[in-house]
Amino acid sequence: MAGKSKFPMGIENFMEMRTEGLYYVDKTELIKKLLENPGKVNLFTRLRQFGKTL
Repeated sequence: MAGKSKFPMGIENFMEMRTEGLYYVDKTELIKKLLENPGKVNLFTRLRQFGKTL
């Protein structure tokens, strides 16, 4: 499996991600912390051409 990404590029189905053994990062706890302790400004950075629909 050399050279193959373990990240689910283009896969939206959670069941498929798990059966294929791909990585999944649950950031629910980070969202909770952000909502409980808001700052004056919250900065969300992202790579160029990533998340244009935000």
